[in-house]
Amino acid sequence: MKIVLDQSKHYIDKCVNNIVIDAIDDAVERVNNYTNMKSEALNCRIEFKL
Repeated sequence: MKIVLDQSKHYIDKCVNNIVIDAIDDAVERVNNYTNMKSEALNCRIEFKL
């Protein structure tokens, strides 16, 4: 029984860790996309004024 519980704990820990990593990766991707969008908008404004 202890082996089954240990394996279950390991599986759940692994799943939770993957969820956390996926959430962090998603947040980083969103921040990068937002930063790129703002940089492109700023570049367009600079080019338009020149």
